[in-house]
Amino acid sequence: MSVPYRRPGSELPSKLNPYAPPRPDTAPQPSAADRRGWRIYAYTITLLTVVSFLAELRKVNAIRLIDYGPGLLGLVGLLGYAHHRALLRRWVWMIHSLLLPLWDIALGAWVYPWLEPHSPPSSVLGYFTLMPIFFPEYLALIRYAYKSKDIWRLGSPK
Repeated sequence: MSVPYRRPGSELPSKLNPYAPPRPDTAPQPSAADRRGWRIYAYTITLLTVVSFLAELRKVNAIRLIDYGPGLLGLVGLLGYAHHRALLRRWVWMIHSLLLPLWDIALGAWVYPWLEPHSPPSSVLGYFTLMPIFFPEYLALIRYAYKSKDIWRLGSPK
């Protein structure tokens, strides 16, 4: 009678067995280098937003204050994605990742021209010229909400 072949390490518990296949619930973690770029972008956009708010503090009105609400929430999500941390609830980011670009387009196309009717059309063009700076933020929010299931599995807020 022959002895059945055993792979080396098969007698070890599955947690200690280096030959065991990975568990299906583990997702690859982004490397520190991948997150470093997102962190640099997140802190740069946060700094620009704070400087912009402080520069416009003299001519602040209700519309501009309302405009900063979704933008600041977007920055919180961007920082959560950059640091690989679960902030708020996942459904908040699912909704916000889709509404933030629409909010920015609506403000640039309708609200700001209505708010300042005597401003030249080039100001609206300038607004949309600067909008691609925020495309990575929109992408990060979509990834944070829909593609980063490991963040929500590991550290979902209670």
